[in-house]
Amino acid sequence: MFVDGDLEMGLVARPSNSPQVPHLRDKLYFVAAGSGRYRVKDKVTNVGPGDLLFCAAHVAHGFEDISEDFSVCVLFYGSQK
Repeated sequence: MFVDGDLEMGLVARPSNSPQVPHLRDKLYFVAAGSGRYRVKDKVTNVGPGDLLFCAAHVAHGFEDISEDFSVCVLFYGSQK
Protein backbone atom coordinates (compact mmCIF):
# COMPACT_ATOMS: atom_id res chain seq x y z
CA MET A 1 0.00 0.00 0.00
CA PHE A 2 1.16 3.53 -0.81
CA VAL A 3 0.76 6.17 1.93
CA ASP A 4 1.39 9.91 1.60
CA GLY A 5 -0.13 12.12 4.28
CA ASP A 6 -3.91 11.79 4.14
CA LEU A 7 -3.79 9.57 1.03
CA GLU A 8 -3.58 5.75 1.07
CA MET A 9 -3.71 3.55 -2.03
CA GLY A 10 -3.63 -0.20 -2.53
CA LEU A 11 -4.80 -3.16 -4.60
CA VAL A 12 -7.27 -5.64 -3.14
CA ALA A 13 -7.66 -8.94 -4.95
CA ARG A 14 -10.99 -10.55 -4.09
CA PRO A 15 -12.31 -8.18 -1.38
CA SER A 16 -14.85 -9.57 1.06
CA ASN A 17 -18.15 -10.55 -0.53
CA SER A 18 -20.16 -8.89 2.24
CA PRO A 19 -20.88 -5.56 3.93
CA GLN A 20 -17.88 -3.64 5.23
CA VAL A 21 -17.60 -1.65 8.42
CA PRO A 22 -18.05 2.06 7.62
CA HIS A 23 -14.68 3.82 7.37
CA LEU A 24 -13.52 7.10 8.90
CA ARG A 25 -12.47 8.56 5.52
CA ASP A 26 -13.90 8.91 2.02
CA LYS A 27 -13.06 5.99 -0.23
CA LEU A 28 -12.71 5.43 -4.00
CA TYR A 29 -12.56 2.06 -5.72
CA PHE A 30 -11.33 1.51 -9.28
CA VAL A 31 -12.51 -1.88 -10.54
CA ALA A 32 -9.42 -3.52 -12.07
CA ALA A 33 -10.88 -6.90 -13.08
CA GLY A 34 -13.96 -9.07 -12.77
CA SER A 35 -17.56 -8.18 -12.05
CA GLY A 36 -19.95 -7.92 -9.15
CA ARG A 37 -22.40 -5.65 -7.44
CA TYR A 38 -21.55 -2.67 -5.22
CA ARG A 39 -23.92 -1.66 -2.42
CA VAL A 40 -23.97 1.76 -0.72
CA LYS A 41 -26.72 1.82 1.89
CA ASP A 42 -29.75 0.48 -0.04
CA LYS A 43 -28.50 1.30 -3.57
CA VAL A 44 -26.97 -1.60 -5.55
CA THR A 45 -25.04 -1.12 -8.82
CA ASN A 46 -23.56 -3.70 -11.21
CA VAL A 47 -19.83 -3.05 -11.62
CA GLY A 48 -17.00 -4.16 -13.90
CA PRO A 49 -13.52 -3.21 -15.13
CA GLY A 50 -12.95 0.52 -15.44
CA ASP A 51 -15.74 1.55 -13.08
CA LEU A 52 -15.02 4.22 -10.47
CA LEU A 53 -16.96 3.80 -7.21
CA PHE A 54 -17.29 6.25 -4.30
CA CYS A 55 -18.29 5.84 -0.69
CA ALA A 56 -18.35 8.73 1.78
CA ALA A 57 -16.90 8.36 5.25
CA HIS A 58 -19.17 6.69 7.84
CA VAL A 59 -21.48 5.08 5.22
CA ALA A 60 -22.25 1.34 5.08
CA HIS A 61 -21.09 -0.27 1.81
CA GLY A 62 -19.74 -3.50 0.33
CA PHE A 63 -19.49 -5.88 -2.60
CA GLU A 64 -21.89 -8.70 -3.48
CA ASP A 65 -21.87 -11.55 -6.00
CA ILE A 66 -18.26 -10.88 -7.05
CA SER A 67 -16.49 -13.04 -9.64
CA GLU A 68 -13.44 -15.17 -8.84
CA ASP A 69 -11.14 -12.68 -10.62
CA PHE A 70 -12.61 -9.54 -9.02
CA SER A 71 -10.05 -6.98 -7.84
CA VAL A 72 -10.10 -3.28 -7.04
CA CYS A 73 -7.63 -0.47 -6.49
CA VAL A 74 -8.58 1.34 -3.30
CA LEU A 75 -7.95 4.96 -2.42
CA PHE A 76 -8.67 6.42 1.03
CA TYR A 77 -8.48 10.20 1.32
CA GLY A 78 -8.85 12.77 4.07
CA SER A 79 -8.24 12.98 7.76
CA GLN A 80 -9.61 10.23 9.96
CA LYS A 81 -12.55 12.23 11.28
